[in-house]
Amino acid sequence: MSQPQSFTELRALVVGLGSIGGRHLANLRRLGCQRLGVLRVHRQLPLPPTANLEGVTLHVEIEEALAQGYDVVFIANPTHLHLDFALPAARAGCHIFMEKPLSNSMEGVETLAHEVANRRLKLQMGCQLRFHPGLRAIKTWLAEDRIGDPVRALVEVGQYLPDWQPWRDYRTSYAARREMGGGVVLTLIHEIDYAQWLLGPLKALATLGGVSGELEVCAEDHVTSLLSTTYGAGVVLSLDYLQRPPCRRLKILGGKGLMEWDYSSGLASLTQEGRLVARFEPPAGWLANDLYLDLTQDFLRAVVEDVSPAIPLEDGAAALELALAMKAQLQKGQKLLV
Repeated sequence: MSQPQSFTELRALVVGLGSIGGRHLANLRRLGCQRLGVLRVHRQLPLPPTANLEGVTLHVEIEEALAQGYDVVFIANPTHLHLDFALPAARAGCHIFMEKPLSNSMEGVETLAHEVANRRLKLQMGCQLRFHPGLRAIKTWLAEDRIGDPVRALVEVGQYLPDWQPWRDYRTSYAARREMGGGVVLTLIHEIDYAQWLLGPLKALATLGGVSGELEVCAEDHVTSLLSTTYGAGVVLSLDYLQRPPCRRLKILGGKGLMEWDYSSGLASLTQEGRLVARFEPPAGWLANDLYLDLTQDFLRAVVEDVSPAIPLEDGAAALELALAMKAQLQKGQKLLV
């Protein structure tokens, strides 16, 4: 992470104080923000063990919080409530950091886009994997045409849901509950976002999966989807809540070579004619939290300098639209759409 700019004058409100809300609060402090507030949507839930509310203004209602004149609002509450809080924030003139996914439906998305555009607000999607140095190396190699046109890609993530927040019952979390926008397709939408960032717009051809019964949850815990690029390359996307140890990896095959990335090691590699020709690993001392810091810094800089954020609302809407198409195929049991 580069040296933070001074953001001491910004007034920042975090909506929701689960694990990601607590992370945002801590990172805002690290980036120099001193005027902080928190709105706890579900006050009966236990606080994350690392939550530090010293010097933080606590709020119980969104209207009362927005009346305090915050400059930026971090939407970090359950998925199905995102737009319920983002729309009032936009109408109050606040710039918005929106945790992924944008919502659990397209209802209200166009209205939010209208408010953001008309009020000249900044909205950053919380898709921090785009700031991973290994994925950025992949992006650069693609731009340099190092493997030619991609012909096939594998995008996979698997994480054991009970390990996410060991201080609470995972079965009550939004990630496990269909009515709250949970399930692997929306909750693990990072993969959809970065796949489209690297490969361009994708179309869902077939989606299989569902509820395994292993986790006592009502939302889908495993999904495999066949996607296609606009230029005819096939993309296999695999998402699950079941894998131990966790797995997050990418392979992109082209006519001239193969690129691979592994989150656990941070390594990215480029192979041509069976030989390793380039290898990238994160610098010494790099931490996973640097992804969040860099993303947040990009957002705050966009606000202060009046420039575009790295991951705008349009990208969040594109990822959500594809995710909902996958969920519709899953629900209908359709095996192929042409």
